[in-house]
Amino acid sequence: MRFLFFTLAVLFFSPLLCADGIDYTVEIQGVKDRALVRKMRSVSQLFQLKRRQASSLSALHFRAEADLPDIKKLLHSLGYFEAQVFFKFEEREREIGVQIVIDLGPLYTLGNYTLRLYTDGKVNLLLNKKLSLKSIGIAANQPALSSKILEAELKALERLALFSYPLAKILKRSVIADGDTKKVDVTLTINTGPYARFGPLLIKGLTTTRRRLIEKKLDWKQGEPYKSLLVTATQDSLVKTGLFTSVLISHEERLNDEGLLPMRVEVTESKHHSLNVGVSYQTFFGPGLTFGWENRNISGMGRKLSIQGDATKRSHSGLATLFLPDFYKRGQNYIWQAQAMHEAITAYSQRTYNLVTRLERQFGRRFSSAAALKLERLLVTGSVNNGAFLLFEVPLYARWSTANSVLNPTRGKTLDVRIVPTLSVDAVRTYYLEQEMRFSSYLPLFDNPNCILAQKVTLGSIISPKLHLVPVPKRFFGGSEDDLRGYKYKTVSPLTKSGKPIGGRSAVFYSLEMRLRLGKWIGLVPFFDVGNVYATQFPAFDGKWAKSLGLGVRYFSFIGPIRLDVGFPLNRRKGVDPRYRILVSIGQAF
Repeated sequence: MRFLFFTLAVLFFSPLLCADGIDYTVEIQGVKDRALVRKMRSVSQLFQLKRRQASSLSALHFRAEADLPDIKKLLHSLGYFEAQVFFKFEEREREIGVQIVIDLGPLYTLGNYTLRLYTDGKVNLLLNKKLSLKSIGIAANQPALSSKILEAELKALERLALFSYPLAKILKRSVIADGDTKKVDVTLTINTGPYARFGPLLIKGLTTTRRRLIEKKLDWKQGEPYKSLLVTATQDSLVKTGLFTSVLISHEERLNDEGLLPMRVEVTESKHHSLNVGVSYQTFFGPGLTFGWENRNISGMGRKLSIQGDATKRSHSGLATLFLPDFYKRGQNYIWQAQAMHEAITAYSQRTYNLVTRLERQFGRRFSSAAALKLERLLVTGSVNNGAFLLFEVPLYARWSTANSVLNPTRGKTLDVRIVPTLSVDAVRTYYLEQEMRFSSYLPLFDNPNCILAQKVTLGSIISPKLHLVPVPKRFFGGSEDDLRGYKYKTVSPLTKSGKPIGGRSAVFYSLEMRLRLGKWIGLVPFFDVGNVYATQFPAFDGKWAKSLGLGVRYFSFIGPIRLDVGFPLNRRKGVDPRYRILVSIGQAF
């Protein structure tokens, strides 16, 4: 029958056989679902080869014939087991019109899905109860998609690995479609293999890193029941060290003579020394240069020593950092820092030299805290309260976060709390307490990860009998890189009669951003900032609030989004604020 149809088509379109090639158009009829149409186009040679002329009508017909099994296979995989596919050819003035006519037929749904688990040749009733159909993504009467059936098999094996059966294998899969009921019944038979416990560890690929570092990062101990989650957590921990370009954790395919499952960690070490150079730009500071050196694997245990320098026309600084991971306890880090900095801005000019020792601790995935001791020598000029200060600080930090990224969060919330008791040990001893709380949230609008509503609220307070007892650089100022963008850098505060920023003992800031990702590389971020700084110990929430409006561009590079923001002060102070301010950095504003 197909041969007769083909012969008649050749005779009908015989005038076109003498041409150099045949142009044609192709369309799909009988399918309204756009997603399904796109899938069919992706497997169709008629669509994929459309830009190439068919050498003859026979060649065009063969393209259509070649599409038949692929389109039917696709439709069957989506639950349309009775789908029919036809082709129509229509002669036009300069081309052939090809129509792919689809009769989908009824959509088959899942009927009975049966799991049969065998351990040592016997039915494992306990595991059958643990391994629910819901846990492997199966629900009654859902479309009988081949992809879902295969995904369920993989999820079943993954779930068994969670229950300490990592050697499970699929013995048989039975899929029966009933043409009367339009149901698909599936029976999956699995050999769970033996119950497994973690066994001896083999490590491959180490060159300068010590074996002890790998062992400290293990989330399991030999002899404990095998859990795939512990394997994944260990792999993540090793990757986060930055010492390896690849980490692969696997196991043998059988238990050893002691009944344990031998484990294997294979790594490829990265380069542990690096030099970095970067540039920055702000309207107030002008162009900046950043440079540094780092050794990420001192003594082969992932200890880091870094030296960093930054310079602009208004500031320069040097910072040396020693980082000791897993200090006496897993997830606990010790940091030692020495810094020298000079900064000359409108409100003050400062030279500071400080030493910091800090202990950080991670509690689970969401909560972390830190406590530090800081000794600082601070020299202040060009301010409303000049002087030399020797400060002893005890900074305390806490963070709770569900944000899914540090540089580019698209969902979640973050709460940061900082408390800094400070003793000034000068001729007159004074004490003050600085407190700051920041809350940020990231909400995908309409569940669209390319449209994020980001908000941040900052509240700050310094408990001190008098404002003049707090060194000017330690006071609150608005107009930084992430609040009141557009205003002159750190000048939003009470002013003297001559317009000199005094700084405040309390502050409140709010920022709103609409982060729009327009493609793989580019994004736009309109933003609005509002806030104020007060001389009182707590925000008074009165007076005229400063507001700024702006637009940012994001370039999404492999290291994170590169930010360029242009902010405009809506309450511009004559002789103080510029018409606009430009900021460039890596990462989102918050």
